[in-house]
Amino acid sequence: MITSNFEQASQGASGTPFTIQPLLRAGVNVVLDRFWWSTIVYGEVGGVDTSALGQLVAAEKLVWADTLPSIAFLVDREQPIDRSDKMETWLKLRSRYGELSSVEGRDYRVVVLGNTTTVEEVVNRASSLIEAIAL
Repeated sequence: MITSNFEQASQGASGTPFTIQPLLRAGVNVVLDRFWWSTIVYGEVGGVDTSALGQLVAAEKLVWADTLPSIAFLVDREQPIDRSDKMETWLKLRSRYGELSSVEGRDYRVVVLGNTTTVEEVVNRASSLIEAIAL
């Protein structure tokens, strides 16, 4: 179980750098359920101009400044879970996330979590890895 020195935030109003960075400076561990990776992956697979996507991500990185994740998780599975995407599209998304995790793994720790068991088991594995970092 994750310690009480933890905040969970999602991107949006409660997940901006202006609300998260003060928590980090205060020693609070923060878990985000989304990251700029989704912008790149869904944008590229959807045919959005890569230059425009690069500018969006560059702006986000500028706002976050030197704040990098201590660890990022890519939850991966062999088959989609009840998605409306065509299998071909889903496979492209999965492949692109895998490629991006390899590249980003050069700058911070990225762990691929196989989502082949229960949600509880995957969450417990992630929680254990987060707690090990927080100690």
